[in-house]
Amino acid sequence: MGSACALGTACSLILDFDDPPPPPDAMGIDAIPAAACDFGEPNNDRTMATPLDPIAAQSAAICGNGDRDFFSIQVADGEALSFAIRFAQEGGRGDLDMRLLDVDGNIVARSLSTDADELIACPGASPPCPTLAAGNYFIEVFGFSPDVENGYTIEFELTGGTPVDAGVDAL
Repeated sequence: MGSACALGTACSLILDFDDPPPPPDAMGIDAIPAAACDFGEPNNDRTMATPLDPIAAQSAAICGNGDRDFFSIQVADGEALSFAIRFAQEGGRGDLDMRLLDVDGNIVARSLSTDADELIACPGASPPCPTLAAGNYFIEVFGFSPDVENGYTIEFELTGGTPVDAGVDAL
């Protein structure tokens, strides 16, 4: 192993601890689309919750600064609820969590994993959720910490239950 300094002469060593620039072909994280940040807004508390019918693949987002998204859902007698959010935590975007609240704001079920998806199914065992009585409920989606910014996709369905009377009298 050689040395750039001769014995008895002064040497200086300069270390550069700056991160090297990413390679030109490095994958960057896509920006969260404005439409996802705007979906249902303003819906940052239960009083401003966005009414939601069963849907699949609706894009939404938690866009930092303590953003929370609230959705109101109507459950009929005997209906089973499945509400999932799908997201990636790549690039430090952060973990999202969610809760199911009753009309008074009490927590009925919560999904607080560190996985890249969250699911609440009622009735269900993991996480625990009872059979729901007919009524209005709220889903709250939020970041693990206030600075989280992450997009997600909503998958929401209701199955079973008592058919809704269309108001037609039997003859």
